[in-house]
Amino acid sequence: MNDLCSRFLEVLDCEVDTFWSFSCYMEKFSRDFRADGLHRKIELEAALLKELDPPLYAHLVKDNMERFTFCHRWLLLGFQREFEHSEALRLFEILSCDHLELISQQVDRARYQERVAQKFSTEDGSESELQAINTDFTFELFICAAILLEHRESLLQCPDDVQLLQYTNGLQGTLDLNSILKKAEHHFYNYCKRCAWDYTNGRCRPDRSKHEDFFYHLRSLFVLK
Repeated sequence: MNDLCSRFLEVLDCEVDTFWSFSCYMEKFSRDFRADGLHRKIELEAALLKELDPPLYAHLVKDNMERFTFCHRWLLLGFQREFEHSEALRLFEILSCDHLELISQQVDRARYQERVAQKFSTEDGSESELQAINTDFTFELFICAAILLEHRESLLQCPDDVQLLQYTNGLQGTLDLNSILKKAEHHFYNYCKRCAWDYTNGRCRPDRSKHEDFFYHLRSLFVLK
């Protein structure tokens, strides 16, 4: 927590403002500092990587590498030691603002699911089974995945978790933030695009109300002009 608090102090240059800002931050992210919270993040990272790159995921979950130990520090400290100091500070600001967060769609998702329960059902009258977009995939998970995918060939050469940890530890201070951000946004965009198209093309009835269909509007964001 000292590593996180120091960022607020550096930017705000005021102990009082730092205290209250850090307190608000910890109220929001306190679960991440508990064992169950970090374990949940690791599970989500593994699930996201499985969607983005199944072969790499399959390699990492064998030979005792499924614990994703190398991701613990990344996710707990917001990649503070993986980038140069100024870039790590910029990334922390990006991750803290919730600009690229699926969680920001939570209200729309809840409303959409209510409409799904009411309108979309199978012919026998039972509700159709729809796989909802996973709003637990926060943008920091896409950052983590972008790092892994950028180094996938080297990771595939690691035979066990010891060498994997040694390799990922060697990445400290060597990563280029602009490149990682670009790739993370690309994966984020494609994930949203795929989910939107799955819902509107293959899952929903053709007589749905487009003006009320959240995922119809989401898909429209990705239609080429």
